[in-house]
Amino acid sequence: MVLVSQWMIVSLSSFSLLYLISINKTVFKICFPILVFLCSILAYFRFAIGISLTPNLLQSAFDNDLKTSLDLLNLPLIVFVLVNIIMVIILIKIRKCIHPFYPKIHLTIAGILLFFTAILNTRITAPVQHRIPFSIAYSVKNYLENKKVIQSNRPDISKGTTTEIDTLTVVYVQGESLRADHLHVNGYTRQTTPLLEQDSIISFSNIYNPYTTTDQSVPYILTDADSLHPDYANSHRSFINYFNHCDYDSYWIANQEPATAFIYFTNEADHTIHINNGKTVYNFEPYSWLDTQMDSTFDVALNGRASKKLIILHAIGSHWWYKAHYTPDKEVFRPVIESRNVPSSSTEQLINTYDNTILETDFFLDGLIQKLKNKKAVLIYLSDHGEALGENGHWLHGTDATPIHHPACLVWMSDSYKKEFPTYYDILNANKNKYFNSAFLFHSILDAAKIKTRIFAPQLIIFRPH
Repeated sequence: MVLVSQWMIVSLSSFSLLYLISINKTVFKICFPILVFLCSILAYFRFAIGISLTPNLLQSAFDNDLKTSLDLLNLPLIVFVLVNIIMVIILIKIRKCIHPFYPKIHLTIAGILLFFTAILNTRITAPVQHRIPFSIAYSVKNYLENKKVIQSNRPDISKGTTTEIDTLTVVYVQGESLRADHLHVNGYTRQTTPLLEQDSIISFSNIYNPYTTTDQSVPYILTDADSLHPDYANSHRSFINYFNHCDYDSYWIANQEPATAFIYFTNEADHTIHINNGKTVYNFEPYSWLDTQMDSTFDVALNGRASKKLIILHAIGSHWWYKAHYTPDKEVFRPVIESRNVPSSSTEQLINTYDNTILETDFFLDGLIQKLKNKKAVLIYLSDHGEALGENGHWLHGTDATPIHHPACLVWMSDSYKKEFPTYYDILNANKNKYFNSAFLFHSILDAAKIKTRIFAPQLIIFRPH
């Protein structure tokens, strides 16, 4: 039913827009060619190479030089656009011959239809924003909002921050939608973490996150916000700022589109690289959107000249649509989902496909660990939230279902790191079944790097006895 509703809203919205600009033939003659030209280009890239217009892609387009932009031109694109322009010319000539009665009535009807689609439930209308032609306005709007957030200036309270380390690589993986109780390392019946269990990974199975969406949880995790001061997420800088203060070379490598809620933090890093240009949650090509696509960029960051590095990877992980986020060889649990619509798949299909994404995450994290083994390094993984898989009728995230509040959390340390800090591994093992709020991350990652700051909260540090 939801899928049908979305289709109806998208169709009605497109019809209403075309209806509105066609009422006046002068408006139609000016607006329609521009609209079709832009939509032709977007449609070609969407269906030819699977990318959509997003605020991040818009930023990349502005950053590219002319030669890079011209490299995108090819004969099929030119032919496709020309064919559409020819059709536009024909339709404009047809429109000249039409003389509608009572244009004000048509204008009123078109306005009512557009208003009606705008006020419907967000769950239904959200897909409209990501579809042509509305993605143009949506992307420009969000691009401008993101620029405004980046240009804001939160107070720097890292003064007095110090460190006693001169060589270290700290890797933080911001996970996505991975719930703790579906990891075999936490006692799940299925073997979903075969590689990580060979890596001496330490899993924290009782992390609680008060938020169930990425936009709320990521700022909460990255800053010194906690249950008593949740507002710090919207006014304080992240732990990246403290690493920068201690001369770490910082990277933010993203496999997700930056959102206004946390783009300020991505901009804190010395280097920000988005490798997901053109991919949105409304892309449904199987096996196409993988976290291992960040590997080559991670290699560049890891092999940089700086002796101290902070590398953050924002993963797509186990986000819906699950089937896009693992390779065919990870399709161990079957049958899997085939439909984009949650209710049309069985509980078995949804859980199977979700568990396959965890096998992909296991492979991705193990790959990072293999590259870190010969370095003094520590890796922390924390999912932004969990995922509901049918409990009490809840699916995905964004609701108050219990599993969504319990994200997966993993910590790994290299032998060189363990040698430098011999007590940490035993302390982590002693703490792994204890309960921590996800606010622990800010304080714990600073402590893992031996960064000392005046706002430490020892009770939230997983590397200390409790």
